[in-house]
Amino acid sequence: MSTRKPTNNELKTAINNLIYELNVMHKGIMKIDGVLSSYIDFMGNKDKWLEYVNKKVSKDEENLNDTRSKESGDSSRGNGDAKTNKSTTKKSNKKTKK
Repeated sequence: MSTRKPTNNELKTAINNLIYELNVMHKGIMKIDGVLSSYIDFMGNKDKWLEYVNKKVSKDEENLNDTRSKESGDSSRGNGDAKTNKSTTKKSNKKTKK
């Protein structure tokens, strides 16, 4: 069974479908954000919640930075299947006219 390249129209349709789905997800996330904000305001714990989030974010950033510094220079993280970009120049087989 041979595989064929998609046509430009098929690529355009696929990309448009992805854009549509991304927009749907964006709208959903914005609704969830609004609901969460309304709930926090309703409960009256906005300052306490912001303090908690700021502590959590700074702690997560510290952990991420620690992990990155420990792994820097560690070549065992890769899968070993990475392809290198070797550019080779081929001599032309065309004969030059004299």
